[in-house]
Amino acid sequence: GSLIVGAAARTDLVSPDRTEELARAQYASLRRLAELPDDVAVWPTHGAGSFCSAPPGADRTSTIGREKATNPLLRAADEDAFVKELLGSLGSYPPYFRRLGEINRQGVVVGTPELSPLEVGAVRRLLANGARLIDVRPVDEFAAAHVPGALSIPLRPVFASWLGWLAPHDRPLVVVRGADQDPAEIAWQAAKIGYLDLAGELVGGMDAWTAAELPTTTTRLVGPDQVSGSVLDIRQEPEFASGHLPGAQHVELGELPSRVDEVPHEPLIVMCGHGER
Repeated sequence: GSLIVGAAARTDLVSPDRTEELARAQYASLRRLAELPDDVAVWPTHGAGSFCSAPPGADRTSTIGREKATNPLLRAADEDAFVKELLGSLGSYPPYFRRLGEINRQGVVVGTPELSPLEVGAVRRLLANGARLIDVRPVDEFAAAHVPGALSIPLRPVFASWLGWLAPHDRPLVVVRGADQDPAEIAWQAAKIGYLDLAGELVGGMDAWTAAELPTTTTRLVGPDQVSGSVLDIRQEPEFASGHLPGAQHVELGELPSRVDEVPHEPLIVMCGHGER
């Protein structure tokens, strides 16, 4: 959890007030590890591209010798240089990280999380009372027709991360899924980050909603040759810095709810890395 491939684990997840203190402790930890023989294997607790600072594309394992030769944090001139470089590399992270410490302390989930079946009428009542609708279908299906106000978080390996980043943790959640998507997988991914207030899933999915002649809305999907006008890039800072469309406005998706007033009130083309955000 200290030395990871090409980097070091971030130190800002406990408390902003302790970030620098822990970064200096991190420096001492890494210097001790660097004294091990060069052929000692490094098996980090965090993999490539995680929110815990592993750089994208990094290998899963390494050696002390390789890290001493290639890891910029291990090659920092002194403690102050290390702290400056480490803290400068810290990107944004999902707010559920701040709750996970206490969730983990309380222990594992007891029982099997599941999605209870909910008829259309029950879903409407839940939404009217403040529940949030999470649509986990693929982007193209969501774009074709979805419940107005639904939050699109496609079911994929990073589903839990985006659920914890975007969905409220203090309101019931109702799920809309495709017939071929595993409800147990959805429930487990939510439970492992502390989202246990799953009211259930819409029985029959969007077919049931449209059969009840309830309103739907669509989102137009465009290709690169159809991009024109204002562009909002919602990728994370390192992604945006590595290359973006000229003139694109940048607001990370995780920050968008609190910065929506900065977005022009006009038709926008929204883009991310692959199209799922």
